[in-house]
Amino acid sequence: MIYVTETLLYVCFCILTGGQILSLVPEDKRPTIEIPNWLIIVCAAGIALLSFAPVFKIIDFFAKDFGESYWVIGKGVLLDFKMGHAWLYTLFFSCALIFIRVLRGSKKDPFVDILGLIFTLGLIGAFGWASHCASNFAIKGFITHSTHFLAVSVWIGILLVAAWFSKDQQHWQAFFKWFSPVALVCVSITVVAGLILMKFIVPEYLNSWMITYGQTLLIKHVLIIPLLVIAFMNGFLTKRKFVSNPNYDPKPWIRAESIMAILVLSATSVMGQQNPPHELSIENTIKLTQPSSLFTLFNQLPADFMVKIGVNLWSVVLLLLAALLIFTMLFVFVKRQKASMAVICMGLILAVVTYVAVMVSVI
Repeated sequence: MIYVTETLLYVCFCILTGGQILSLVPEDKRPTIEIPNWLIIVCAAGIALLSFAPVFKIIDFFAKDFGESYWVIGKGVLLDFKMGHAWLYTLFFSCALIFIRVLRGSKKDPFVDILGLIFTLGLIGAFGWASHCASNFAIKGFITHSTHFLAVSVWIGILLVAAWFSKDQQHWQAFFKWFSPVALVCVSITVVAGLILMKFIVPEYLNSWMITYGQTLLIKHVLIIPLLVIAFMNGFLTKRKFVSNPNYDPKPWIRAESIMAILVLSATSVMGQQNPPHELSIENTIKLTQPSSLFTLFNQLPADFMVKIGVNLWSVVLLLLAALLIFTMLFVFVKRQKASMAVICMGLILAVVTYVAVMVSVI
């Protein structure tokens, strides 16, 4: 259940960010977007409620450990713990956002939209302040994590809202003219910030595959591959579609990209509930916890606790199959309009094939 709530938290952030940004985009630069005011309010309330789950986990642990009431322990956690402070900031920004959206109602008000975007940035900052990286690496961890999450929220947020709340076929070409470069910048920032976060949290990336956290991170990375393939389709190949057909409807394909993005967020939510191995070596971590069952399914633990990558027949065959799947996804996109679900299925198969190729390459 905690993984579901964490995924919903990420989705709330994305809808909120995407909705606030698109409300400020001129109407001739996007299709008509009708995102209900109540949904923005629900997302703001959902962020406050769902982000309390890890705080309650700490409160529950100390209450049972010390035999104190939840009220007493709760006050201590909220007032004395960094995560508690971050949640109080989250509650403030959520309530402020709900307040102005209730006053705004269904009427458009650019000032309220700008203010709402500022409060949304505050929520993202509070989320970054509560992260593992900020707790262990202070300001540089906070900046890196917040930048990473902001880029993801902008990219996937605009994508989600445009995919599921657009109401007509107008101005899609104008939309892609500005969204494609924005998405490219966001993806670039996400990759760079993600690599820095990995250096902080998982300094032994290959060795981390032996534990559950590292396996989850690897699964997230292989899921990103089909996401980037579909993003490439929507960002670059769509231009050709509009040249041959100005009334081309890209919604099925950006919906496919949004579904794949949610799967990546789901993997991220699993990671968020596990302890990263940044404080101990992987060898010492395995002594305190069980090795990953997925890793031991493919390989035995190396005696020196050092994972190395080699090339063998199976890994080459599987990587060639992965390349064939990518080519097939691109071919289907170019040749067929209504095959987005087939591309999602091929994307999932691509992720599985890539994962197995990596695991059988371990020596």
